[in-house]
Amino acid sequence: MSNQSARKSALIVDYRLEELAALREILLQLGFQTVEVASSVNMAMSALREQSFDVVLACYDLGKDEKNGLQVLQESHAERLRLFGTLFVLVVDAREADILVGSLETAPNAYISKPFSRSKIAATLDKLLRVKKATARLDQAMDEGRWEEAVSHCHNLIETYPALKVYLERLLGVCLLESGQYREACDLFAALSAVRKVVWAQVGFGIALYRLGDHAAATEVLQGVIDQQHISVEAFSWLARSLWMGGDAGQAVSLMRKAVMLQPTVPQLHSELGNLAAWNSEWVISVEAFRKAMEYGRHSIYQNPDDSCAFVVSTLAANEGKPLSDVLELEVIRTMEATVRDFDEAVEVQFRSHLVLADFREQAGNSALVASELQLAVDAFERMTIEAQWFWIEPLLDRVSGTEHEPKMLNYRKFLARKAQEVSWAKYHNEGRAAYSEGKYEVALNNMVSAAKQPEASVRARLDAVQLLIDRGKHDSAIFSEPDSVECLHQMAKTSFALCSDKQRERYQKLYQAYSGVRHAADNTE
Repeated sequence: MSNQSARKSALIVDYRLEELAALREILLQLGFQTVEVASSVNMAMSALREQSFDVVLACYDLGKDEKNGLQVLQESHAERLRLFGTLFVLVVDAREADILVGSLETAPNAYISKPFSRSKIAATLDKLLRVKKATARLDQAMDEGRWEEAVSHCHNLIETYPALKVYLERLLGVCLLESGQYREACDLFAALSAVRKVVWAQVGFGIALYRLGDHAAATEVLQGVIDQQHISVEAFSWLARSLWMGGDAGQAVSLMRKAVMLQPTVPQLHSELGNLAAWNSEWVISVEAFRKAMEYGRHSIYQNPDDSCAFVVSTLAANEGKPLSDVLELEVIRTMEATVRDFDEAVEVQFRSHLVLADFREQAGNSALVASELQLAVDAFERMTIEAQWFWIEPLLDRVSGTEHEPKMLNYRKFLARKAQEVSWAKYHNEGRAAYSEGKYEVALNNMVSAAKQPEASVRARLDAVQLLIDRGKHDSAIFSEPDSVECLHQMAKTSFALCSDKQRERYQKLYQAYSGVRHAADNTE
C-alpha cells in the first residue's frame, strides 16, 4: 500500500471527532503525505475549491438534519470541480450500503461499511488507486469536459482492461450522455440493464430515454428504480420530469414529496418539489419546499435567488390575497434582504427582489411602498445587460401594466427589438415571429425552437416555441421526438413556474394541457 499512497493527499469528512481522528491516523499510517479534515459538507466544499485531493473519504451520516457525505460528491459535480480524477469513498452503516448505489453520475468509487478497520481501508484504497492510475488520461479528459475524447478512451480501456469493464461502462455512459450521444447511451444502458440489472444502468437508461423524448418509457424504467427503494437524486429528478412531461403533474408532486422525505437535506429536490407544487397550485407545499431549498442550499452551488423569489411568490399565493401574519411578513422581508446581500453585485437579483416585494406590498395594501418598489425595479432593470433585459422585459411589462411605468417600458421593448441581433436566442425568436407573420411556418418553427432550446432563453421564447410545436404535433406527433424539439421541451420543463408572471402562468398551463392532449392522442393511436 505504501507505494500507492506515497505523496498522496486525502480529505476526510466526518463530524464525529473520535472517528475522524481514527480515520486520519489510519491514512497517515498508510503513507499519505497530506490528510485534511472537514466536519461538514460546506467545509469539505471549501477545501475542494482551494486544492485537489487524491482521495476523499466521507462518512454518509454527518449528523441529524445536516447534509450527508454523498452530497459532497453531488455538489462537486454540480460545481464542475475537477473530481473525476479524485477517488471518492463513502463510509456507511452496513444497512445503508444497498440503497445508496443507484446514482450514475455521482456514484462513489467505493463504499466502506462500518465498523471499518485499517486492513479494510488499506485493501480498498490500494485497489482503487491502481485503477485510477490506469484511467488517468480518461479522468483528465472528463475533468476538462472533452467528452468525445473521453468516449474514445473508454473504448480503448475496455479492450485493455476487461476486468474493469463494468466500471468503465458506467463512465462511458456518462460520457455519451454529456456529449449528447443519447441513442448510443440508450443502447448501452439497455444492454447493461438487461444483462446485469445494475441500478445505475437503469437510471442511465431512463435519462437517455427522456433525452430521446420517450417519456412514457423513461417513466417505466425510472419507476422501477424507485420501487427498489434506492436513494438516487437522479432517479427521482428525472422520473418527476418524465411524469410531468407525460401529463401527470399530480403524480410528479407525490413522487417528489417522497424524495424529500427520503433525502431531506438535498436542496435540488426541495426546489423541484416547490416548482411542481406551484404548478399544481399546492402552495402550502410549495412554500415549505422553497424554504428548505434555501436552508440547505445556502453557501453552496445550489444557493439560487430563484428559490428565494419563488418562496415569496408561493407565500403570497398560499395566503389567498390576504395580508400576511407578522411572522410571515418578517420572514419575507428578511429572505429578500439576505438574497440581495448574498448576491450583492447582481443587478438582476436586485431587480427581481423589488418586483416580488411590490407584490408583497400590494397584498399588504401599502400603495406608496408598491410604487417605490416598482420604481426601484425599473431603475435596476435599466442597469442590467441587454441579455438580462431581453429575458425580463415581458414579466416587467406584465407587472407595470396600468401604471405610470407602462409607456416607458413599451418604448423600451421597441428599443430592445432593435438590439435583437446582439442576443442569439432573441435574434432567433424575432426571426421566428417575423416568419410566422409571413406564413412561413416551417421557418418560424425552426427559429423558435433554436431560441427556446438555449438555457438562457426567456419564458416567452420557450412558450412561443412550444405553441408552434403543439400546432405541428396535431398533424405529426413525431416532431416531439426530434432532438431539437426534445431539448426545447426539456427547457420548458425546467422553467420555474413559480417565477412566471400571472399571464405567463395562465398561458403555460394552457399549453401544457394542450401538449398533454396531443401526446396522449398520439400514444393511443400507436
